[in-house]
Amino acid sequence: EELPQGFTYIGLQNGYKLYQNDHYIPMGFTYDGYVDRYVMDGTAEKYRDRLMLHALYLDEEQIAAYGDLLTAYERTDVPNLTADVYFDDCARRAENACDTFAFDSNSFTATITLERDNLVFFSVPYENGWTATVNGEPAAILRTNVGFMAVKCAAGEDVVIRFDYETPGLQMGAMISAAALLIL
Repeated sequence: EELPQGFTYIGLQNGYKLYQNDHYIPMGFTYDGYVDRYVMDGTAEKYRDRLMLHALYLDEEQIAAYGDLLTAYERTDVPNLTADVYFDDCARRAENACDTFAFDSNSFTATITLERDNLVFFSVPYENGWTATVNGEPAAILRTNVGFMAVKCAAGEDVVIRFDYETPGLQMGAMISAAALLIL
């Protein structure tokens, strides 16, 4: 039986075949460049996931605010998004990934060392209930690559990035419920 490309067969456990992803990317990483909507729209839909691994997709407002941190890729700069390019992009993202990553039920913390200011991307779905800090200071969360999160981080060693999640309206709902009980 032929193995899926990019995976190594590890063995059998409880009747299931186990494979190792040879191109695993740790949680949280940086990019060298970005693409805009024109480049995204000019890429065949079946290759857009590979494009978003090759370069960070930013909207016009984000480009105005953060575009100087990354190289702008034009359509002519994007290679043919073959499997080999995908595997090379996986290796590049893994080289520039967070050193540590820990999570609990409503937050996660990561550390990264950056040679220059950059956006650090997390493949965690964007949601209004997220807040972030970088080295203990509040940080704006960018909705990038269609629906994931990134934060701007200054260059340095052991930059600490923390995301906390609270369901929108949860505290207000709890206060209203508590007030209603007091009235009763």
